[in-house]
Amino acid sequence: TFGPAIVTPGCVFKNFWKVEPTYVTEWGTGETPLLDAGIPAYGAPSYYVITAVDGTAWTNDSPSVAGAYTLVFHADAGTTAPAGTWSWSALATEEILVNVTAHSPRTDLSGTAGSATLSGRVLLANNEPGTVAPILDQDYNQTAASSPAIYWEHEGDNPKSFFENLHPGSEHTLVAGAGVEELCGATNIWRLSNVFLGTTASTQWDDDELSRRNRLPYSETSTSSDRDAMHLVMRNVIDASITSPCYTNGVGTIYFDAVNGWTTDAGTAYNLVIEALTGDLALAESVADNQWTQLEMRPLLRDTTQGTSFVLQEATTELALNVTNGLNSVDNFYRVVVPVEYQGPVRFRIRRTSPPPSSSFSQDFGGFILLDNIIVSYPAMRADLSSYGWYDPTKQDKQTLGYENAWNVPFPALGDELHPRAQVTFYTNPGDVNVDTNAFITSARLHYRWR
Repeated sequence: TFGPAIVTPGCVFKNFWKVEPTYVTEWGTGETPLLDAGIPAYGAPSYYVITAVDGTAWTNDSPSVAGAYTLVFHADAGTTAPAGTWSWSALATEEILVNVTAHSPRTDLSGTAGSATLSGRVLLANNEPGTVAPILDQDYNQTAASSPAIYWEHEGDNPKSFFENLHPGSEHTLVAGAGVEELCGATNIWRLSNVFLGTTASTQWDDDELSRRNRLPYSETSTSSDRDAMHLVMRNVIDASITSPCYTNGVGTIYFDAVNGWTTDAGTAYNLVIEALTGDLALAESVADNQWTQLEMRPLLRDTTQGTSFVLQEATTELALNVTNGLNSVDNFYRVVVPVEYQGPVRFRIRRTSPPPSSSFSQDFGGFILLDNIIVSYPAMRADLSSYGWYDPTKQDKQTLGYENAWNVPFPALGDELHPRAQVTFYTNPGDVNVDTNAFITSARLHYRWR
């Protein structure tokens, strides 16, 4: 039935959740868990309590020790003023089992704004608020004084005055205020050598120069014009380079955009390689040039004189940038894909291998290479099967079935109880919190050769 409610003194309302609490069931020590205590229909703000097996409890806080705990959201009972007019009951959820894991470099992988882990995986050289994972810590003017958590250090030479939209400095380091475990514990995130930041836009270009100028697209959520765009502009210098941080948990695929800054000498003078260090070499402070290993690039070229799609080019270990139509367009450039798929510490660098002839451009008068949108993914999840049996040199134990190269064991007979074994090693993407490993082993087969 419907109608007016009459509240008599002493009436007790049963409380309920206007907004249900939300929660996660696992987080790492030192992390702030994503818990929202919801909104009760009556009373003061709700809260949560995490309780250990021994009864120790934390209210609106998280344990600092790894272990299994219970989580309950509460809203206290209460009454109106004057006391006793009417009141409401207490409210509590059922116990929720949660797990606090030991601290791991596999943290902060969701790409929170201001995250050093995120800036280690994405290099834009400008802030980008419009993405799913906003980049809010790469603005050129972000310094130790203005943002001590993540900031730029700019040093080196300044560009020529007629490149008025290239910023001062040719040596740059993106620095984290504290060591980042996901980035091998380092504080130096990206290192740019013989690289300007900004754009080659200039009010001094004549029509001929503009017709030979190539550009990269820019995000309209981060800037409003070509003059304000921020790209990584490699000087006309051999070995100009962009060096990544070391990635504790490895690299899946590297992506970046690139174009020769002018059509002059295109195809012969704007060459790039991408090289990597793995394992202990990736952790070393310095290594010899011959210890870097070249990676294979799979470039895709969009040339609007041929259509609007990206067209896969021949795979190569040295890419000669060869956009020849220019026209001051943002539509013609390379999108480069570099498969790595390495589980373990990795570092890479993009390095220039050939400058244009001095007769065309000198070091800072042109011949630049433009790069942008460097993105580094995690390795793909995989599972490896290997032998798990044991070898019986007496050749009497039939349980050796499943052991690699155990060719001389007795043949099993009909009715024998055998237990083939295989060892499964999972390599998971650290961004996946709840990994369904069963999906990787349901299709496994054992092949036994009868002789």
